[in-house]
Amino acid sequence: MSAADKINHKLIKRDETLFRNLFENNRDGIYITALDGSIIDVNQAALEITGFQNKREFANQNTIDLYVDPKQRKSFQKIIKKNGYVQDFEVLLRKKTGEKITCLLTSSVIKDSKDRVIGYQGIIRDVTLQQRQQRIQETLLRITQAATSSGDLKSLLKNLHKELKQLINVDNFYVALYDEGTEAYSFPYYVDEYDLLNELESYSLKKSLTDYIRRTEEALFVDQERRSELKKKGEAVMIGTIPKLWLGSPLITSKGVIGVVVVQSYSDPKMYTRDDLELLEFVSGQIARVIEQKQAGESIRRSEQRFKDLFEGSPDAIFVETLEGLVLDVNPAACKMHGLTYAEIVGNSYINLIPEKLRGEIKSNFENFFGEDLVSLESHSLGRNGNIIPVEIKVSHIDYGGKKVLLLHVRDVSSRKEAEEELRNSHEQLRHLSAHLHSIKEEESKRIARDLHDSLGQILTALKFDISLLNKQLIDQFPTNQYRPLKRKTKSMISKVDATIDAMRRISANLRPVVLDDIGLNAAIEWLATDFRRRTSLGMKVNIGSEEELITDHEVATTLYRILQEALTNIIRHSKARNVQVSLIRTSKDIVLTIDDDGKGIAKEKLKKATSFGLVGIQERVLGLEGVFEIKGKKGIGTKLTVSIPITT
Repeated sequence: MSAADKINHKLIKRDETLFRNLFENNRDGIYITALDGSIIDVNQAALEITGFQNKREFANQNTIDLYVDPKQRKSFQKIIKKNGYVQDFEVLLRKKTGEKITCLLTSSVIKDSKDRVIGYQGIIRDVTLQQRQQRIQETLLRITQAATSSGDLKSLLKNLHKELKQLINVDNFYVALYDEGTEAYSFPYYVDEYDLLNELESYSLKKSLTDYIRRTEEALFVDQERRSELKKKGEAVMIGTIPKLWLGSPLITSKGVIGVVVVQSYSDPKMYTRDDLELLEFVSGQIARVIEQKQAGESIRRSEQRFKDLFEGSPDAIFVETLEGLVLDVNPAACKMHGLTYAEIVGNSYINLIPEKLRGEIKSNFENFFGEDLVSLESHSLGRNGNIIPVEIKVSHIDYGGKKVLLLHVRDVSSRKEAEEELRNSHEQLRHLSAHLHSIKEEESKRIARDLHDSLGQILTALKFDISLLNKQLIDQFPTNQYRPLKRKTKSMISKVDATIDAMRRISANLRPVVLDDIGLNAAIEWLATDFRRRTSLGMKVNIGSEEELITDHEVATTLYRILQEALTNIIRHSKARNVQVSLIRTSKDIVLTIDDDGKGIAKEKLKKATSFGLVGIQERVLGLEGVFEIKGKKGIGTKLTVSIPITT
């Protein structure tokens, strides 16, 4: 082996080692499969996600068996067949234990030397926990909202049941409320596949699992083993049809346990997990809170005294005001919020507690209220020592001493505003993270492109030189037709090496055009336009506002280049355009990139489509540089994309 061959061998071995290290140590699961779904290779992270012990055990599986819904795999194959890749494709997979998990797949096809697709490679990321937490938060928010929107307790529980379907199976679900006076349970909401009961009646349920939870004040996960244990100890027994699995949690309020919420399965002993019990226990606290609120509201309508109890105990400020604007009554929270005594508020108007510049707006809203049943608005109120606090004001009609009056419910939303600010900050952090990831990707693409150009390019050039030398020696030593097939073969090899060099240069340029780093954005755009004209039959005009380099900032230049690259790709795929115009100009404040085509025009619904990852990516890149992104489309006329990036000094 020659010295050059030894060096090449070491380089190849080093690259293989680097690839293997990246493959095995990646935090995300990485997999390689054949077209039929058989597993060729996976890394440790993929094993941990799917619950398999080792690669040999996993290799005996087929990806088809991992899909909970086979239709999702067909959709995956359809997309990757069309595009050659899929990005963040959401699927529901089944782990070795049978547990279902939600994952995102980002994959691309693997092709052989004849450009035939022979398999798939990609990344798998488990997002079950994130989605579960998000669904929990959204459901809890809707549960809280249901407390104010539902008319009576049954309607409220019906809405709660509907919301809980987003989190766990509630085909068999009931809420049992306990009455200490009668020591019996009522069922304001009950859904069951087998057992029926009269919701108007009360039941003792002594020694039942429901009563056991109320007495112990602890959530309970009851499978066959636990059921037998409780029965043997004489602590609790099942009543009615015996389920395979039963989960219950106490409804605990400030007054103690008011009842129990239960879900159960008659068919699947693995329907629920311990995590579902923890979720039910958490949600039961919210259910208990909203049930308590609803019962208090119903009590208010039945008894003025009970209304007074709630009125006095409310943590929010409450005002009772005549239709003419005279305050008749307030609760302690209102006095505390505004730093005034009861006597200082009653007899005046609530408007006087609003900052003067906002009073006109409040008056206008109150006037509009008289034609409605409820008005809700956000404003500001004067707190202690004249400080201004953000509040949410809800106004409704009530009967007060036989007269129709206004009930003003004023809530201090300072904490909510702080939470909203934190959320905005979180979004900003995510945007910075996105920009950072783009930067890392660009640097990695730049490194790979350089490696291809410098290392592989040299190897291919040397190979071509050797083959050309061999071909010349054959011709010189054997000028006749002797060894004619061998001579043709060497010429063919030279052509293939040339084609490989061209392909390598094209791949390197797509990853990171050398001209962008060496010469600048102006030249890179011209190169991209030339390549675009060569690969398509479309006309393309480029207008760069100055012969001098418009942009010296590396990040801005890279961002604008990638945006143009993505836009041209979209034009080829979707626009059906015949001509494209690209403009890059510099104003006194901004660098403005405009891409205009005469295609079919992008539809408005696609602008807001969540799966329009190309547009989302462009927007995130622009926002990361504090720029402005705008895209407009007119049917049959074309699409115009404009990006403005502020000039930084």
